[in-house]
Amino acid sequence: MGTTPTVGVRLLPQALAGFAQRYPGIELRLHEAGVQTLMDLLETGALDVAIVTLPVADETLTVVPLLTEELVLVVAAGHPLAQRGTVTMEELASERWVLSPENYDLREATLTACERAGLCRGSCSTAARWTPCYD
Repeated sequence: MGTTPTVGVRLLPQALAGFAQRYPGIELRLHEAGVQTLMDLLETGALDVAIVTLPVADETLTVVPLLTEELVLVVAAGHPLAQRGTVTMEELASERWVLSPENYDLREATLTACERAGLCRGSCSTAARWTPCYD
């Protein structure tokens, strides 16, 4: 089974625990990677299934949407935008960004949103590994 890091951290722990209880004789191997890598592994038969973010533009695969969720802005509590209910892309133009690693769809979606808004991003850092933090 393949999954992206953001999906794996957030959705799989409880699901995999339930699966292990229901099917104790089945061993699952989890492979964490970006969407394109997972699609390549599915195509070669190295993976049987992958849980990824949409869109997936591969007509040779069966794609079943599991859920929908919003992307949100995360800033430090003392940041001027922290108390705002909504923030425009223009307001983010001069901010420093931390983006997911290269070849991750979340990174591409973020960059595409910037381009659509006609923005050149401010300073940008790339996470070496994408492990979200939750309270």
